[in-house]
Amino acid sequence: MKSNGFYTLGIEGGGTKTTWALIDAAGTVVREGKTTAGNISHLDDKQLATMLGSIHAEAGPEVGAVGGAFAGCHLEPERKRVEVILRRLWPKLGQVRIGEDTMSAFAGAHGRGDGLIVIAGTGSNVQGHKDGRWEKAGGWGSLFGDPGSAYDISRSAMVAAYLHFDKTQEVTALGHGFLRRTGQNTMAEMVQPLLECAPNKTQVAAFCPVVLEAAKAGDKLAKEVVAERAGVLADRVLFITRRLGLKKPNIGLVGGLFEKEPSYFRLFERLVRARVAAGKIFVSRTPGAVGAARMVHPGPIIEKPTVAAKAPVSKISYASATTEERNPRSRHLDKKSVAELVDLFVDEEAEVRKALRAARPQLVTAATAVAKALKTGRRLYYAGAGTSGRLGVLDASEMPPTFGVSPELVQGIIAGGSEALVRSQEGAEDNAVAGADAVAERGVGKGDVFIGITASGTAPFVRGALEAARKRGAVPFLLTCNPHHPPVKGVKSVLLATGPELITGSTRLKAGTATKLALNLFSSIGMIRSGRVKDNLMINVQATNAKLRDRAKRLVMILGEVGEGEALKRLEKNGWNVAKAVGGKR
Repeated sequence: MKSNGFYTLGIEGGGTKTTWALIDAAGTVVREGKTTAGNISHLDDKQLATMLGSIHAEAGPEVGAVGGAFAGCHLEPERKRVEVILRRLWPKLGQVRIGEDTMSAFAGAHGRGDGLIVIAGTGSNVQGHKDGRWEKAGGWGSLFGDPGSAYDISRSAMVAAYLHFDKTQEVTALGHGFLRRTGQNTMAEMVQPLLECAPNKTQVAAFCPVVLEAAKAGDKLAKEVVAERAGVLADRVLFITRRLGLKKPNIGLVGGLFEKEPSYFRLFERLVRARVAAGKIFVSRTPGAVGAARMVHPGPIIEKPTVAAKAPVSKISYASATTEERNPRSRHLDKKSVAELVDLFVDEEAEVRKALRAARPQLVTAATAVAKALKTGRRLYYAGAGTSGRLGVLDASEMPPTFGVSPELVQGIIAGGSEALVRSQEGAEDNAVAGADAVAERGVGKGDVFIGITASGTAPFVRGALEAARKRGAVPFLLTCNPHHPPVKGVKSVLLATGPELITGSTRLKAGTATKLALNLFSSIGMIRSGRVKDNLMINVQATNAKLRDRAKRLVMILGEVGEGEALKRLEKNGWNVAKAVGGKR
């Protein structure tokens, strides 16, 4: 921090976003923000200037020092390129220190002192510093292993699971975990989904919790894989310690694997101590932008959570939600016979029809917006947590096979990510910031329709996503079953007042049924109005199995007014595309 009273600015640029933090003279984080991706190797001078200019617009002109850490910023020419633009934006800058993104992680753990950091997230590497000298091991990318990373562990475990299956025809607990995660039934069926993930490191890395869970449960194969790959990463710690001549170095562990997986932290600590005489080994949780500021800031920094991150959930009244009320018609469920329970559940569904009828004007408004968006090339997004999120993802996933559209056209966002589809991640619904981040990173834009689904109307993830979508120019709707839901500024509501559930608070029941019907309505009407249905026939059906090929044949027979043989001939000539096979009759 300069003595002129200006602020210190920390910037960390990554592959998907750039974060920044403004630090005052007392070392307090006074302002934080985020902007577009900051991988230097992917930005030309104009794009880089635009990205940094957006930070200048929010952080203000009174910046006296900048610490910047950017992905792809490995060489001196890249560092100078960033510094030139920074000094143009802030002419009174004093100290500027620019480096690759590992520099902010190191500074976050050790400030400007000596020591080591080990990064283990999607990728991995080890960085060490002593008396102004830097040494690095690993971090060369997935082609060279990224040992001990989530990607490396996942890929190695997949190889091991299939090797074991080839040898014994047995599916271990590890294999069962992969099957659950992919939703497949056999090892043979699972090959294609795994191959589809292969080009995307992040998607492969997402399987790591499956491996670690199997290891914790005692699966021998998973334990061997995790220990072996973590050991290779620990070897890098030994290499750097020797090269720098460090004596009992403090070692900061950075990244999701260490932060989210205590068992992996404990294993890695044991492996490191078996190789080197280490000092303190700890998980560093300093945000990247704050770490970047520590590259130039001389004193300690007091981290202060952003307003959005600390928004108190307790201000929302859950007790007033009708979805949380007790249903007088279902008292003493535990004393009823099976026949009585069946009658009760069937009769209760009448409330769903009533709710949908009452919501007709709101359903018309939302369906009209969806149809307009899809007809003009915009997209439909659903966002939800728990059951609501799963229903949104389910409806979105049905659009490509049913109507022959791109998966981009209708998308589902679920709190907690894809893991939440098969395993409860209910705590994820409390994170409003994660909802806003998902909106930005999924590319929600002007003219898209964004439907936030929350039975109670209170899920912070959904509300945060809706606010972010509105600010990005999308057309937002809140789909809820609670008449007492708190409003979201600038967002219209679609209220399906299904009333209290038979099992108190279990919104997978009536609320879930009503939600599923509403989503069916939105997407189907959107597809009908954008020309993807002829009469009441799905002319863009994807003929990917025997049933659908038979349906395609019958569609061509009806629409083309031809016999079975001619229909098959037309389909084969047109790659089983019904719309092309019927030509001008589409």
